[in-house]
Amino acid sequence: MDWVLDKVVDQSDCGASIGNTKITDLVFADDAVIFAESLEVLVMALEALHEEAKPLGLEVSWLLTKVQVFGDLLDEAVQSVHVCGEDIEILESFTYLGSAVHNDSGSRQEVLRRIGIAHGVMDSLSKSIWRCRYLCRRTKIWIFKSLVIPVLLYGCETWTLNSDLKRRINAFGANVNLLDGDTFDQVTQLRPNIVPKQTKMEPKAYGDIPIPLKGEFFAPLTNESTRIAHKMLVTKARQGGNILGKWASTELGFLTVQQAKTESVKGIPPSTKEILDCNLPALNSLGRMKDFQLKLKIHDSIQPVAQPP
Repeated sequence: MDWVLDKVVDQSDCGASIGNTKITDLVFADDAVIFAESLEVLVMALEALHEEAKPLGLEVSWLLTKVQVFGDLLDEAVQSVHVCGEDIEILESFTYLGSAVHNDSGSRQEVLRRIGIAHGVMDSLSKSIWRCRYLCRRTKIWIFKSLVIPVLLYGCETWTLNSDLKRRINAFGANVNLLDGDTFDQVTQLRPNIVPKQTKMEPKAYGDIPIPLKGEFFAPLTNESTRIAHKMLVTKARQGGNILGKWASTELGFLTVQQAKTESVKGIPPSTKEILDCNLPALNSLGRMKDFQLKLKIHDSIQPVAQPP
């Protein structure tokens, strides 16, 4: 594949310049990305790819080939590009090697997508792991770090984060809505009748650190088309930041939870649920078997032997 792409670069002079560096292509196995700074060069590169791959018995899958335009290189009315008798679709967002690349060059779409996928993994483990009373907290934290965090942060090395996206990532997994002291003061200026009541809830941050609370109250939450009511917890910290929990975010349409796939397809690694189903007895054995007694039947001919120190 590298040899074919070298030929394509020589014939079409494709590539995109970033400062003094020119990037011509990216390739992983048979998944390739070709960069071009004009539509004419891109069409020339794709035609060269088709011609150079044919003598080697390789065929370009035009059905899976997509074009993504960054900036204002093409008119918005253009929906496809014609190459070698085929119409190639132009997309705003395209998933390459598991990461979604959006034509706005930002990371917002991919970060929100990753949060939704990770929430789906959390939901798939709800009955078998999080609600399992035979697994201790340490084991559940180990599973969370091993199976959920890698899904959440997949490809994070390429993300460009602003304060809003950092806040959303840090709030991952929160099932409660939190307001810091400064924000609550702003709310009470508009609604003086709001008085936080004493709460029995004890939310904890990562690392099992308790969050000091001032109280709780119910508040209406709205967006352009939805109005809901949720419990809000007020923290004692003045500028600790605000968190909108998973359920409120989902109902308001800010978060889309993508359910983890349970079916396996040839060539695709098994899902989280399949891995856990196969190893659940081993995982259960790591927990504390509270209120359980185990009786072993040992043959009379077997005598106990003291282990050497």
